[in-house]
Amino acid sequence: MQIIRPEDGPHAAGAIGKFVVLDFDRVRPIAYTELLDGAMYIQDPDGVRTYTMVADNLRQAALSPADSRALIRELADAA
Repeated sequence: MQIIRPEDGPHAAGAIGKFVVLDFDRVRPIAYTELLDGAMYIQDPDGVRTYTMVADNLRQAALSPADSRALIRELADAA
């Protein structure tokens, strides 16, 4: 788990919302996103690539896993 704090700056997911990129061993990856009235599976390779690039951007903008854990511990101790 990685945390993205507002002070870490903008990231590419702001306009997309929640999504998941599902990567499989034997078939092409797909992206999944929920909508207000349903869900959408993105299977087109260019579309999946867009979601993969956003996920990579999020990982880069976020705190590292170790720093994220430390922040969670710090916030839990302060509560």
